[in-house]
Amino acid sequence: MSKTRKVPARYVALLIQHLEEQGIDCSPPLVEAGISPESLSHVDALLPSEQVVQVTRLLTEASRGQRDLGLRIGAKVSPAQLGDLGLALLTCPTAKEALKLCARYHALVTPWSRPSFRCTRDWWGGCMRCAGTPLMSCLTT
Repeated sequence: MSKTRKVPARYVALLIQHLEEQGIDCSPPLVEAGISPESLSHVDALLPSEQVVQVTRLLTEASRGQRDLGLRIGAKVSPAQLGDLGLALLTCPTAKEALKLCARYHALVTPWSRPSFRCTRDWWGGCMRCAGTPLMSCLTT
């Protein structure tokens, strides 16, 4: 039996906000994916990952071929969208401390995600990993 992973709805909401700012109607993709706009409004709302993949595909098609949507949405993510974790990150004096905090408490934002952080003495200083994949390697020790 497989467990359905839940993904924060905030990222879908950001994608919709971005597309609607460009005059793109996001209602048809939401209806086709079975997502109500109300289900996206709460900061802690979660959606099944399959549903997020489906609506993201549909919204990307509706975007008229924009290939840089991920970068544009990433640029809109603010600490506030990470809830309590985002507020805690704002108190960190260094990027290194912020990454450590994020690795420790990221499950508050995405329950199935378990990133880790370890510091090394390589030229890049540190590495944040999620399921063994490096996410960031730009810190100095």
